[in-house]
Amino acid sequence: MFSAIYVHLILVTCLLPPAAFSYYRLGNPSFEFLPTDASISWLILFSVRSYMTLTLAYITEYFFVDILATRSPLSVKVVSSQCNLIVDHCV
Repeated sequence: MFSAIYVHLILVTCLLPPAAFSYYRLGNPSFEFLPTDASISWLILFSVRSYMTLTLAYITEYFFVDILATRSPLSVKVVSSQCNLIVDHCV
């Protein structure tokens, strides 16, 4: 079974070649039915950037909330254990 890192890498590496192909070989075509002049390669790259931003937000939330706020002995000393239980319950 693939881990989450391999899934992210496979998804990104599968979307980048079609974006490059549509930009360099097809002359950066755009959709005529959209109200903007966004091209196909721009839409693919925008979806990759949005996906990576969301993934980084999940990783940051996991690191700061789950690891530092609830599992760290330092956080128990700085704030009370009751506050840690409240944070753990909210997440």
